Amino acid sequence: MNFRRTFRTLKELLGFLPSGSQSDWVQIDRVDSFKPTIVLVSGFGATHRNLEAAKKRFKKEGFNVFLLSLEWNDFSDLVKGFYPLSKKLSQLILNLRKKPKMSKSPIFIVAHSAGGLVARHYIQILGGSHYVSGLITLGTPHQGTWFALLGLMTHLLLKARCLLQMLPTSSFISEINKKEIPDNFPFISIYSKDDLLCPPSSARLSHQTYQGQKVKSIEIAGINHAGFLLNKGLHKQLAQVMRSNTEELTNNILAAIHS
Repeated sequence: MNFRRTFRTLKELLGFLPSGSQSDWVQIDRVDSFKPTIVLVSGFGATHRNLEAAKKRFKKEGFNVFLLSLEWNDFSDLVKGFYPLSKKLSQLILNLRKKPKMSKSPIFIVAHSAGGLVARHYIQILGGSHYVSGLITLGTPHQGTWFALLGLMTHLLLKARCLLQMLPTSSFISEINKKEIPDNFPFISIYSKDDLLCPPSSARLSHQTYQGQKVKSIEIAGINHAGFLLNKGLHKQLAQVMRSNTEELTNNILAAIHS
């Protein structure tokens, strides 16, 4: 049983490691101010195929979609970790808000894996809650993860500081978990018990984070780490949530992944 679990973990980890340059993944299309906007922030668990699938589905649901990810040709991450990406996210949101008729248009952040840590830093530390309408994290290690150490034995060593910031004992994890989510800011964390790279013990939110009245944490099943970017039913339900702020959130999402 332990051998099978180890094999599944290694298999998922191999699929979890991206290759090549990601600079072309940051795609900025013309904004339609009459549509809500999603900024999709990826961490390490993304491939070009996964991101494109998520982008196309959200666009089909009537959203503007922007992609923001770690870039292999940006070596500032080696020294500064996630902080540069958090600032890029801040600048992207500000640029969107400056566009015609976008000052009050809904903008949501949907963040996968370590991208959720970047998004939380932007929301909680850089004041992003004043500029976006809500945050949804998918398979994000809010408590940190020791699996990040495995990345140091791969080409992810180029992002060593990011990996170290993902460890449960890092000052980065401590900083965002000591800071409360602003009152009335919608924040949804979705994680899966079948995610071997980010299990529930890593993904559960801290007590301080739950101080916000609109903070929700949802555990699902049947989705692995990369699957958060591929599950059509989940994407459709998330789009509905962002459009309507439905109160039936938990039941709808649980039903969606099995539809």
